[in-house]
Amino acid sequence: MKKLLMTFGVLLFVLSILLGTSSKQAFAHHNVIWGNMLVKKDQIGKVDIKKNTNIYKMKNKKLVYYKKVKPKSVYRVYKVDKKQKTYYIGSSQYIKMNTKSVKYTAVPKSILNKMKKVHPYATRGTYWGDSQKQVKKVEKAKLISKDKEFLI
Repeated sequence: MKKLLMTFGVLLFVLSILLGTSSKQAFAHHNVIWGNMLVKKDQIGKVDIKKNTNIYKMKNKKLVYYKKVKPKSVYRVYKVDKKQKTYYIGSSQYIKMNTKSVKYTAVPKSILNKMKKVHPYATRGTYWGDSQKQVKKVEKAKLISKDKEFLI
């Protein structure tokens, strides 16, 4: 019975996508471009590397050298910690604030607003391509079944 219910749910979902919107439209909210950079969810800025700069990893609440990056590299910034004087660039990696070697630029509000815009093809605040984790944060209905790809 579960397989039949899941197959029916998947069929309805695929039909709604095919009849409703194209997959290119459905991914549009993820494809907001700022300059020559694709803006990712939760991104608040970028760091342009002007001189050789160290990247650090956080281990036991301490910054530990991880690797060196070269000038002209660009990294997305997800958090600015003014107390620690660091930019969080994801995957437990940090770049120290230093105006001589890095230049921080915040994502303009107009771009952030585009990222937050709810599109008519969004389904209850979720989008085609969202992870199960993202859908679970939004969806409050009782979970009936799930597998590697689908939630019902």
